[in-house]
Amino acid sequence: MSQVVYLNDGTTLSAAVFNEDMGFTPGAPTTVTWDLADPNGNLLILNSLPTETINGDIVILSQATGGFNAWDEVQYENGVWTKIGQAYTALDNQTASLTIPGDITDIEGVYTGVVHFTMPETNIRKSQVVPFEVLNPIPNVTGSPEDVALERAWQKLEDCFDSTLGGPYLRDATKAFFNKTKMKFLIPDAIERINLTFYPQLSFTETTFDYTTDGPIFTQALLVETIYHLMRAYTEQPLPAGAAVQWFNRLDYANRWKPILEQEEKKLNSWLDIWKTQFLGFGSGSMLIGGYASTALRAPRALRTRLPRYYAGMYRRW
Repeated sequence: MSQVVYLNDGTTLSAAVFNEDMGFTPGAPTTVTWDLADPNGNLLILNSLPTETINGDIVILSQATGGFNAWDEVQYENGVWTKIGQAYTALDNQTASLTIPGDITDIEGVYTGVVHFTMPETNIRKSQVVPFEVLNPIPNVTGSPEDVALERAWQKLEDCFDSTLGGPYLRDATKAFFNKTKMKFLIPDAIERINLTFYPQLSFTETTFDYTTDGPIFTQALLVETIYHLMRAYTEQPLPAGAAVQWFNRLDYANRWKPILEQEEKKLNSWLDIWKTQFLGFGSGSMLIGGYASTALRAPRALRTRLPRYYAGMYRRW
């Protein structure tokens, strides 16, 4: 199961070299090194102090440099690097571990750790990805209107899952993550669904869509696109054969999501059908009212009651 860490909590990453070798146990690695990147792709473990810095930058040094020892956690502030914490690394037979302090986990999202084992005799390097997700235990739904709409879509999904930590089963089964960060990649699809469902066709983009006024429409479109993604993700599920094995059968997960999708998509389409009328350019309605001697109704009241003669154009008074 992929690891979940709360914001600003320290954690320990671990990986065993034989996990990627179908159960085969090789000899103990001779050396091990680590890479670590935050959700924005910034490297957090370096072998020397970075030259391009801004106030508040925090890195872990993998070797002694700049007056610091290996695995010191240092922070840049006003032109000076200062030690603020300590990381630890260990190699126990086939298992490597890395302990990082909480100052590193200061951004919500998926962090990517990569451990590199150098194997004995062959000098071949074997690597494993060790991802973990940093969550805020008390989410803040404020922010940009787009973030608020994204949070609303996630809240409609987060109680629908059965995994141990309350997230999608995809977190347990794969090394990838399905979360709000991945949902952001579906935003263009949600916007295009809004643009192309019913007439007229619109040309909104992620930046031009009015999330403040029409946030519920976007939330519903993103929810529908996300459910489509979940159904695709459950396409390949194993079916044990040849043995009496008890297991959690998730083969029908796609079918379970289908009625939810149909319900939510119907709701979205009914909203879009009404919402798009404002872009048809019909203008405002009007009504023409005529009186006894108006230009609209020139015939006298008595004649207007005789419909056949009136429609035949017999307008002279009797």
